[in-house]
Amino acid sequence: MAINKKKIVLLDVDGTILDNRYQFNIEELTWLAAIAKAKAAGFYVGLNSDSPYESLRACYDKWQMNGPIISEKGATVWTPDFELPQVLAPFKTGAFPVVRNQLRLVTPLKKFGINYFVWVDFLNFQEKKAQIKANQRVLMVNQFRRHSLSFYAMRNVDGNNIQPDFEVLEAVRDFIKDCLRNGHAIKKEDLDIDSNRDYGICIFHHVATTKKNAITWLNMRYPDYPVFMVGNSMSDYCGPKNVTHLAVGGASQEFKDFSAYTATADLTEGVVEILKRLTAT
Repeated sequence: MAINKKKIVLLDVDGTILDNRYQFNIEELTWLAAIAKAKAAGFYVGLNSDSPYESLRACYDKWQMNGPIISEKGATVWTPDFELPQVLAPFKTGAFPVVRNQLRLVTPLKKFGINYFVWVDFLNFQEKKAQIKANQRVLMVNQFRRHSLSFYAMRNVDGNNIQPDFEVLEAVRDFIKDCLRNGHAIKKEDLDIDSNRDYGICIFHHVATTKKNAITWLNMRYPDYPVFMVGNSMSDYCGPKNVTHLAVGGASQEFKDFSAYTATADLTEGVVEILKRLTAT
């Protein structure tokens, strides 16, 4: 990115751009037009998400963005200056892909009563979920994460009722914690674990990886670039300095309290509202 007076706006994905089915709540052409207008107004438009780089890059290219990508909750940062993402804490996160691969072994699967294993990411989750057959207990593991680890635990109760499998979710979560502690000397206090029973998902990060640290990296590399962060929860909060927070309408009240502006609309529609406000100033 050429050094000039342009601005960076980073957009969270889950719950900010996309809903819990990973869909827009406006027409895609309206979404693409808002990004094009922001770019024309001098903004570098990018993504700032918990998701892995490969999945985000697919969205980034489809949405014709031109700014940085912060992935895996700040574990990596990519800008158009680099061919590959820059890893910010490589010695803290190397155990995650090792343990991820252990999850597909026969012994852990039998231990937890899992009869089907599938690689998945947020781009194909709904498709893979719909394929779960009656009475199957399924472990769905994100295949692209390199500096974090996530999985879904789902079951099809009667052939028509696919829902989170709480028993498997908690058992696999504890198995991963034991593997990280006993095999890689990663203590409980070193882990940031988000276990969501409503969605049947569990995500492991190392506490050394944060979106705040990634924003600090961007500030140091591009000190003349004002940074705007659009999000929906405190996981998108990057500290009081060097970044302006903006909230979609459905954001948590706590994140709204830290934000300079809150959209009246939620999700994609709210992000478009924010982009229009930024380009009008």
